[in-house]
Amino acid sequence: MKKIVWIISINADGVYPFGYVGITVSPKVALHPKRFQKKLKASFEPEYDLEFVSYNLVTPKTPIGDFIVYNERDSKYLDEDTKRKGIEIPFLLFYEGEVEKIKNYIESQT
Repeated sequence: MKKIVWIISINADGVYPFGYVGITVSPKVALHPKRFQKKLKASFEPEYDLEFVSYNLVTPKTPIGDFIVYNERDSKYLDEDTKRKGIEIPFLLFYEGEVEKIKNYIESQT
């Protein structure tokens, strides 16, 4: 089983950085983040294990996994190594919470 690590949020020692706009998500995702994550995780099983992580700006570290996923709005906060190894998804897919479209996009990039 391959591992996908999704950078779902950006923080600076547990606090959103000043000017961070990645938290602007649709009600579909914002009101039910666990349900969205559960659906997304289930859509990748059993071929992939999907883990959601928060990226800390104070101590940046490239997540370990076969694939790293992040949305395009978060890319400006990530270190170059993470961006080089990662798959940047369009923010609109995340905003709309379109699980099937997100899955298809990620699979087309791998």
